[in-house]
Amino acid sequence: MIDSINAKVREGIAIRNIIDYVEQELRGFSEKEFCAVDSLVLSQLSYLMFDGIVPGTMSLKPAVRIKDTYRTEHLPEMLNHVGSAGENKRLLIALSGSPRFRDVGMNYYVNELDVEIEKQFAAVSYILNRKTAYIAFRGTDATFVGWKEDFNMAFLNRVPAQARAVQYVDLVARRLPRNLIIGGHSKGGNLAVYSAVMCRSAVQRRIKAVYNHDGPGFRENMLSSDRYAKISECIHKTVPQSAIIGMLLENQEDYTVVRSNRLGIMQHDPFSWEIDGDGFSRLDKVSGSAKFLDRALHNWLSELSDAERERFVDALYQIIKATNAATIYDFKELGLKDISRIITLAGNLDADTRRFLFDAVKSLIVLSVKNIRQPSQKQNSGEIHEQLSL
Repeated sequence: MIDSINAKVREGIAIRNIIDYVEQELRGFSEKEFCAVDSLVLSQLSYLMFDGIVPGTMSLKPAVRIKDTYRTEHLPEMLNHVGSAGENKRLLIALSGSPRFRDVGMNYYVNELDVEIEKQFAAVSYILNRKTAYIAFRGTDATFVGWKEDFNMAFLNRVPAQARAVQYVDLVARRLPRNLIIGGHSKGGNLAVYSAVMCRSAVQRRIKAVYNHDGPGFRENMLSSDRYAKISECIHKTVPQSAIIGMLLENQEDYTVVRSNRLGIMQHDPFSWEIDGDGFSRLDKVSGSAKFLDRALHNWLSELSDAERERFVDALYQIIKATNAATIYDFKELGLKDISRIITLAGNLDADTRRFLFDAVKSLIVLSVKNIRQPSQKQNSGEIHEQLSL
């Protein structure tokens, strides 16, 4: 991967990402139809904190244009606890000056965090023109509550953010009598698909496309439902070549593999996805490591009951909570006393829980080793080496 990037640089070929796309795509939506790259752009923008800037669902204020959200005095709050702050700032500046995006209206912003019910939910609606609106769901933020809710998807048929996403789509559909496009990155992609499947039938008929950008899949009962079948042809899933997040749980959606200029889990970052012309730079398949990890996790989860999955997630979350950290960024402030407290808590778990955690992790390691020792016939030595280097 690094060699291919260096080769492009030597050849004078710019490695384009979504910021470059926004800066260089000058056509409006009347000249060039909404596409998957547009969806990723607006999904990424939804990670910014628009509290007090974009009207909420209870507000009677009119929509705010993207270009009017960019104010220097707003930036500290807008980028607070948002990853890749520098790149997100560049994206906002590019959008504010873009003929394609600057006059797009933003409305119905929601940002909710509920520790008690383990819910992290945020969404915003973009008014593209008189005929179409795009609903974007934010992916997992830096809060541990958000990550815990993601893990809960392994044993719950519906997590609170999914239920809230359905309510949000039905509400926006009443407020905006237009065709709808729904999308999101990471957990936001999962919420986009879930809401499109579970919203009211009259609303579902107005949905023209659903974009899931490297979001986790679903449990089998969801994918085999009649409601899913009705909307499945509208679903477009994109994953990077070393997809990890997007391959979690069951996946029936056909997916497009996008070239990324990062390695491993860092490919989950939308700013690393390469753009070719006005679309994604595509590859034929995901990497061997992605297939390897997908098989290992799938086999491991299939051996655990829902109750065991819940127990495993809750035990790990107890240990994380012992740090008193609220976000992943708080880990930077941890000292020796905090680490000592984590070790003590892990040791203070009851013997049965400690044994359960040990056996669960051990089974995952055993399955992983089996996958390495018994690679599929189609795997080459390079793919096996990639697995071993995870």
